[in-house]
Amino acid sequence: MNNLCNEIFGKPLLELVIEDIREYFVEDREETDNLEFKSGQIAKKEFMDVLESSITKVASSFLNSTGGVIIWGAPQMKKNNGKLICQGDLTPCFKADKDLLINKIIQKVSYMPTGISIKPINLSETECIYIIEVAESENKPHQWNNSYYIRLDGQSKPAPHYLVDALFKSVKFPNVVGGIRFNNISYNGKYYILNFDTLIFNLSPLISEKNLRYNVINSGGLFRDDSSRFDSSLFEQLHFGKPLRRQFSLKLNINDLAAMDNKFTVGLIWGGDLAPSKSSSYNIDLTEIEIGTFNFERYIGKNYYESRSFYERQMEKGIDMFTQFQEILGH
Repeated sequence: MNNLCNEIFGKPLLELVIEDIREYFVEDREETDNLEFKSGQIAKKEFMDVLESSITKVASSFLNSTGGVIIWGAPQMKKNNGKLICQGDLTPCFKADKDLLINKIIQKVSYMPTGISIKPINLSETECIYIIEVAESENKPHQWNNSYYIRLDGQSKPAPHYLVDALFKSVKFPNVVGGIRFNNISYNGKYYILNFDTLIFNLSPLISEKNLRYNVINSGGLFRDDSSRFDSSLFEQLHFGKPLRRQFSLKLNINDLAAMDNKFTVGLIWGGDLAPSKSSSYNIDLTEIEIGTFNFERYIGKNYYESRSFYERQMEKGIDMFTQFQEILGH
């Protein structure tokens, strides 16, 4: 979510009070690409007309740009040295439920926007000032009244065709990260058992990953089905919030471990339709093994990486894709 209210008023949206708004307009203020002033309407019909014809349009332009704040109930605009400025007494609005405003924006803007927060600041039982904070959309462009609007020179203007085309072609994908949480090591008389969880998170609140799959691989033991690799089934949607989690038990044969100098690797690889594929890998050294809670510093230390795309790994290794391609071909 934007922190624009913090930048403008020195405090977040939900903490604003009427004194903050009044104090802000003691000085001359101008509209910007992230700031819109609207005078208020006391009559319900005029209020609804402005909401549908202006507030929703401005919100759509902020969604398509870098976000912004609407102060509805600001002082009347006036000219000062050739500039339009806002300064002086606030102009109250009709007092309405904030859900009415949010629902109207959702109805008028296509497709459905998210990341819009409204703080009504009551002046009386019938009068109100509204501060509307709009986050830059991760799913732009959005359409209003069959047109696309952006913020330009402090105004909401129709976006030119080339910009609309660029917005449609922009890369949009969720930030999906993952890793392994090692829990403990047990011993059953024949095998050491390494218990761990894999966790995959979608860190993007507004974009869900589609058709996610993941693989767990290792170079030193066997899973319950006596394979060294686990391939997940398809997950149609991975939303922001609760991680995708699975528990694993890895059987480690003592003789096999000894043949590998007690060193092996466990890795997690994942990818879907939208985000670039990534991996996490852990080089484990069980030379000084102890039964019980897994000691990450002792067994792994700094010998791991997490949530790296394949491109990032190539850059870290200093190998470009074409060179790797030639090596695979044996050229």
